[in-house]
Amino acid sequence: MFKRSDDEKHLDKLLTICESFVIVVGLYLVSEFGVALLQRFELVFL
Repeated sequence: MFKRSDDEKHLDKLLTICESFVIVVGLYLVSEFGVALLQRFELVFL
């Protein structure tokens, strides 16, 4: 039982690391995509 709770703590830590990684990657992709879209719009309108 004791070992199980330790494993769960480790799993929680892993999950939070994964979540933060996914968030960072998501933000990066969104910003890259946004910049590409802005450049495309500038080409169209200017």
